[in-house]
Amino acid sequence: MTRNMQPCTLECGRDVEDTCYVCAECGTRLTTLLTALADTPEPDPAVLTHPSKPHHEHCELCDLPKTERRRIGHPDLNPLRRTGLPQTRPGLLADAEDRIAHGQTVDASEKDEHGHTVPGTEGATHLPYRYTPSEARWDLLITLTSVADTIAKRRGLYRPLNTPQALAGFLTGNIAWMRAQPDGGDLIGELLDAIQRMKRAIDVPPQMQYAGPCTADVEETTTRIVAGTEVTDLTVRPCHGELYARPGATDVTCPGCGTTYALADRRAWLLDQVADMLLPATEMARAVHGLIGIDIKADTLANNIRWWHHAGRLLEAGKARNGANTYRVRDVIDLVINSARTRARAKQAEKTA
Repeated sequence: MTRNMQPCTLECGRDVEDTCYVCAECGTRLTTLLTALADTPEPDPAVLTHPSKPHHEHCELCDLPKTERRRIGHPDLNPLRRTGLPQTRPGLLADAEDRIAHGQTVDASEKDEHGHTVPGTEGATHLPYRYTPSEARWDLLITLTSVADTIAKRRGLYRPLNTPQALAGFLTGNIAWMRAQPDGGDLIGELLDAIQRMKRAIDVPPQMQYAGPCTADVEETTTRIVAGTEVTDLTVRPCHGELYARPGATDVTCPGCGTTYALADRRAWLLDQVADMLLPATEMARAVHGLIGIDIKADTLANNIRWWHHAGRLLEAGKARNGANTYRVRDVIDLVINSARTRARAKQAEKTA
């Protein structure tokens, strides 16, 4: 006798193959997204102790006398040793914090009933955070807390601390229970929607590099009635659009006003704004990456910064609140450019040799 399978209550179009109300695929999808919220450790960078010999970790035969090991052809001990600092892959929450910290310039002018700027109120306000990802992160925390409270109350459990990381771990362990509940589709759907909203809020268009704010002026016309006569006023306000360019592009166009800039000029303007800033290695790598026209990953640049400091080529300029060394952006940019030129000359020498 075959059991009639019911459709997934999340309306994903799949049938539920077990006795639950939500299909296993939707549960797996939620598990993946909850896991992606937290940072994940990367494999430790390692190199061979003796680069010219084959890799071989310690085994029982390694304890035999040298003559016996040579007789049976046992390889010499050559383990991998860790090099460099442990690395972590930033999760969605770390990406959200980074996106929020970029700040945002917003139009602070007043609008009339037709959506036109009221004369005399033109102006822009710089916020120390980005509003959209900040709101999305707050909504995510509220949703995680609400669903965790529901589970804890109905199962007689203690809810963990009110942090996204702790709540994500608690919810991951209760996905199977949620799938088996009549309202499990609603609970899982709320979590999926909240995480997806935050992803959309922090996602920069793929393969795009930040080129700074638009600095053009935008003309606006407003209409008013004076002594029974319609009068049209022309006002000028600064555009508040943000510029993003594709790698390899030579110019960038503002999506708000349509003004086109030479990308080299925008890079020069951005570098001039941040040249004397003091930043730790990780934040420095994120700030410099993509601004100088050199293809280098942010993680690689962060490791290079630490090596340059260890080698005495880069001096620290101060200390961050957490005690980490800070460096001047201008000094790091000079080292990156010089290193790129050195690699280019070495490649050219190899070709001509």
